[in-house]
Amino acid sequence: MALKIGIVNQKGGVGKTTTAICLTDAFTQIGYKTLIIDFDPQANTTSVFNVGTPEKTIYDSIIKKVPLKDVVITGNAMGDLVPSNNDFKKASADLVVGKNGENKLKNAIAEIEDDYEVIIIDSGPTAGIMMDNVLAAVDGVVIPMEPEQFAIDGLVSLIGNIIEDREELNPNLEIYGLLLTKYDKKKAPHRKTYEQFKNLDETIIHKFNTIIRDTAAIPSVHGFKNIDTPKDKSEERILNAQGSIFKYGANNNGTKDYLAFAKELLEVISDE
Repeated sequence: MALKIGIVNQKGGVGKTTTAICLTDAFTQIGYKTLIIDFDPQANTTSVFNVGTPEKTIYDSIIKKVPLKDVVITGNAMGDLVPSNNDFKKASADLVVGKNGENKLKNAIAEIEDDYEVIIIDSGPTAGIMMDNVLAAVDGVVIPMEPEQFAIDGLVSLIGNIIEDREELNPNLEIYGLLLTKYDKKKAPHRKTYEQFKNLDETIIHKFNTIIRDTAAIPSVHGFKNIDTPKDKSEERILNAQGSIFKYGANNNGTKDYLAFAKELLEVISDE
């Protein structure tokens, strides 16, 4: 049975999708059979995997009851993908009017979770039934947080929503911890937020030791697949379909940070 991890935050721009993609890639490179589910209507994860226009998406699975195994796209060096697209923007309304709407994702995953060791879910930034689906389906969540004051201020609401869903939907749900992303020690506001981050009450939320440094190559994860296109056309590879950031950006600080974080996360989970 797969370990299921949700990457959640009620705010956009915190490195949520980048964290989901890099974790999926890192677990795959470590040796785990890993699947990422793009559960965000913006479908940025699907864009990174560059699968073109998918024939079926997560929308087809949770709304039209297409088996999830028929939606999975395989063959990428980063891991397997359940794609999303613009249709997924309609899912929230469809889930509200349907029966047992909060458990649609959980039920879909149940059909395939024995086929994987790790399943990562990239959630959208909006609270409500979409995030409820993620929280109902996973074993635990990682909360990426950018080094800004308002990011810390929003934690109370987010943690409250997670605890509420644990009580109502998923009694075994864990909060694995808070991950500081996009950190630049040269910026005074970042240093100030980092001090506040370190002083957060550990009894309320765990803080990961690994800090994801702000680096040019991590934002370019959305285009990293062109990093090493060979000049020799006879050896040309379509990195868009098979590249790994841990292979083509191995010396980048952000890449190193995410690999270290993947290993730390496994340690935290094993101690739960």
